[in-house]
Formats: sequence, structure tokens, C-alpha cells
Amino acid sequence: MTDAERVRAKSRYYYFRRAFLARGEVPPTYEQWFEDRCAEGFDPRLPKGKPRGTHPLSYARKRYSRHRAQAKYRNIPWQFDFDSWYAWWASHGIDRNIPNPERGRDRLCMCRHGDEGPYSPGNVYLATHSENTKDSFQNVARPGFSDGWPKGKKRK
Repeated sequence: MTDAERVRAKSRYYYFRRAFLARGEVPPTYEQWFEDRCAEGFDPRLPKGKPRGTHPLSYARKRYSRHRAQAKYRNIPWQFDFDSWYAWWASHGIDRNIPNPERGRDRLCMCRHGDEGPYSPGNVYLATHSENTKDSFQNVARPGFSDGWPKGKKRK
């Protein structure tokens, strides 16, 4: 037990103890209180309140919320609910509840056909970031750009 956890548990015990003393009763010892709390399924060393990340799909829910918020920020309609979004990823063999260390252009993403329309089960496909970028330059006409790239700049 770290010092911070010990202090947190002791302070909770003293708060609990005050109620007994106010009623004129003898409070249990710290060791008895600690064992009783642990037997009830509570860990006095942890912060109060509902522990974060306890839902089995909490990481996936966070990723879903981030994806939906990005679509809203970019003014793109969003027609997935969490279950359909998770099922779409699962149908492609990807579990979005597992943290993925992949970064960069070879990372998989959900792409819209032609970068048009809403994010909906019938309008998305799976591709890497580099494929999605390539498709976006081919599908969208950009005035003032030749072949999707600014004039005068060299492609790498």
C-alpha cells in the first residue's frame, strides 16, 4: 500500500469513526473496519465514487464517442449507434475495445465512399490512412490544384 492510499484509507476511517463517537458508541478498530470494507467489496484505498473504466466496453465507448464527436465537428452526419458501430468493426475482425499501438499511414480507419454522405453502415469501408488520403484526393475536385496537389509544390 502506498503512502497516498494509506492516508486516503485512514482519513475515511476517521470520518466513519466520528459517526460512532457522535452517537456515544465505541467504533471498530481501523483493522476491523478495513477488513469489513474489503469483505463488502469496497477497497478503502481507492478514490470514492464509481470507478472509471469498469464497463467491459469502456475503451470502445470512448473511441466511439471520439469518432462521433469528430464527425460532428466536421459537420458530417452520423448514423451509427454504438452497437452498430462496434458490430461494423467486429465484422472486419477488429476489436475496438483493445488499445491499438498502431500509428501512421498503415493504421486502419473507417472511410466514407467518395468522402460524401453520412457515416452510416452502407456508406463506409475499411482502408488504411494512406489509402483514404489517396482516395480523397482522387474523388474530390479541388479548384486551383492539379491532380489534387497545390501547384508549384513537389510531391514526395
